[in-house]
Amino acid sequence: MGILDFFKFSVPKHKKFGLFISRYLTHEKHIRLLYVEITHEQSLRSLNVELDIFIKHVKAMMTLILSARVQLNFDSVNAKKFRTELIQSVENHDSDIANLVVDNYSGSFNSGGIPEMINELSKRLFENKLDDIIKLRLFDEMNTTSEQFKIALQSFK
Repeated sequence: MGILDFFKFSVPKHKKFGLFISRYLTHEKHIRLLYVEITHEQSLRSLNVELDIFIKHVKAMMTLILSARVQLNFDSVNAKKFRTELIQSVENHDSDIANLVVDNYSGSFNSGGIPEMINELSKRLFENKLDDIIKLRLFDEMNTTSEQFKIALQSFK
């Protein structure tokens, strides 16, 4: 072992995960497209839901989905490290999203998973006017994201 070996440093995987989350939180194109699709429905046009508010709510929901995926894909020690990174990354990115996770969506997710979070979104932003077709579209989007997280998490094992 040479002296240069002392200078080799590998970033822990949970820290790389934090970087992944930071980049993910800035990616909004798919959420913007979803917003346009939903708000163009005739029954929802008059509600004037702000794009920024919608983005924060969807990111809060996706944060919980990712947190659940972390629990499923890692042992308890690593899951704790990864969840800590997730929480810190979300708080650093936007404390409003972190507050939405805790105050609005954790209970819904724990009691009924993705469908219950969608009902909560409908209640909070859309005056319970999301119809079953839109809810199914949201469910598909969230489920696809969950599967993408499952695949992405494999690179951190």
